[in-house]
Amino acid sequence: MMNGSSEEFFFEDIYENILKFADGKTLQNARAVNTLWRTIVTRLDKNYGIWRLCCYEEIPAVVIYNIFVRLFPQDWLFKNYHSKICWRTIYQHWQEGFELSKCSYLVIEAILFSSISKFISCFNITGEVYFSFKIRYK
Repeated sequence: MMNGSSEEFFFEDIYENILKFADGKTLQNARAVNTLWRTIVTRLDKNYGIWRLCCYEEIPAVVIYNIFVRLFPQDWLFKNYHSKICWRTIYQHWQEGFELSKCSYLVIEAILFSSISKFISCFNITGEVYFSFKIRYK
């Protein structure tokens, strides 16, 4: 049983060194394990900007821009807006849209050409066909 000993810190260092090389989905899952793992991922973000790295490695730049403008429409006007970016939020929104893009073609076609299609408020397709849209019901 670990209770703040040097052994515990040794394992934290091992977990941290392993998670440094993980992709964003793995980091999200690690955050959900327990408070220790959440703390380790938070420390990785603080020390290395791990969520920014995940965004740049996994998400096309145009999609990052579109998500940023949609989430923070006024922030890009400020001189140092880069320091305000919450990269984990951008990654989470992309992951939600990415999961949606795994739907079959027929399901997406049914959504687009159904009677609710006139209420689609945002639809975005980039070069590698990433989908990100929201449907608004009235």
